[in-house]
This record gives sequence, C-alpha cells and structure tokens, in this order.
Amino acid sequence: MLITGVCDQSFGIHVAELAHFPEKVLKMAKRKADELEDFSGKDAMQETSMAPQADVEEGSKLLKEILREWRDSVKARGVEDDKDEMIGTFKGLIEKNKQALEGNMWIQQVMAL
Repeated sequence: MLITGVCDQSFGIHVAELAHFPEKVLKMAKRKADELEDFSGKDAMQETSMAPQADVEEGSKLLKEILREWRDSVKARGVEDDKDEMIGTFKGLIEKNKQALEGNMWIQQVMAL
C-alpha cells in the first residue's frame, strides 16, 4: 500500500543491494547511514572525504538521477519482476553515464572502497 507523504526511512541501500552494488559500497553506505542517524554524519563525511564538497553534491545528485531513471524505465517497461532485465537496464545506465561517473572524484572514492 502506498501512502502520500514524508517517509522517515530510506530504502536506497536496499535498492543498491537489489542492483548488486559491490559489497564494499554497501558496507560504506550502511556506515554512512549510521553516522547520519546521529545527525553528525554530514560533518563527519566532509572531514573524511578528500573530494571537494561540490563533487560530493554533484555525485550524489548524479546517482539519484541514475536510480530514478532506472526505476522509471523498469516500471514503464513492466519488468519489475525480471531480475535480468532490471540488472541489464541498470548496467546500461551506468554505461550511458560512464564519463560523468568517472569524472567525479567522490564517486571514484566510493567505488574504490
């Protein structure tokens, strides 16, 4: 059941697991989520990241756009139950955005974990 309104939970990590993100990325995301729960995560993230804040913001925006496009594409084609189609669609979006992903220092740091 879907309800319009604000959600106090994020399912981004669960989506990343479904998309078969590397285990290292999932662990880092879970660690960062824990940091954010105590509301000090933003400062801690800025202190531990060597990437400029602009790259962090741009990279985060890019990843959100890719995930939204992936969700919309899968839904529009009605392949939500086809794991192989979903993975293929996601890989296609990564390839489509490869240059932008590779050009972002923050994303590169995340991928290197």
